[in-house]
Amino acid sequence: MPSVTSDNVNDFLGVPPGFVGPVAASLVQAANGHVKWAELEGHGYGVLEIRPDACRMEWFHVRERTDRDTTVRRVKAYAVRSGVSRLVVQ
Repeated sequence: MPSVTSDNVNDFLGVPPGFVGPVAASLVQAANGHVKWAELEGHGYGVLEIRPDACRMEWFHVRERTDRDTTVRRVKAYAVRSGVSRLVVQ
C-alpha cells in the first residue's frame, strides 16, 4: 500500500521514479504469487469498503505529499463478491 508520508525506495536512494520501484515490485510479485499488483513508488492511501455482498479496495496517489492542497488520483481498484474467490479489476 502506498504511504502518504513515509519515504519509499527511490526516495531513500535519491533516484527518480522508474529506476528501482518497478524492479522491486516485480520481485515482490515473483516471490509472492498471491500478490496481484505491487507499486512501490507512489505516495498515497487506500480505501477499503466492506459490504455483505462484496469487498472493494481502491488505491489513490497524491501528486505532492508535502502540499496539503495537492491533487489525488485513483490508480487501482479491485473487488470481490461474496462467495466468489476471484478478484475483479474495477
